Amino acid sequence: MSWPRAWKGLTPEKTKRQRVEKEAAAEEEDRQRRRNKKKGGGPT
Repeated sequence: MSWPRAWKGLTPEKTKRQRVEKEAAAEEEDRQRRRNKKKGGGPT
C-alpha cells in the first residue's frame, strides 16, 4: 500500500481516528441502504 505524501505530516493517532470515522460512516451508509431496500428502496 503506498501512502500519499501527506501521510508523513499526519500522526498515527489522527489517521487512526480518521479511519475509525470512515468505517463508522461506511457502516451507517450500509445500514441506511439496507433499510431502504426493505422499504422497496429507490434508484441506487
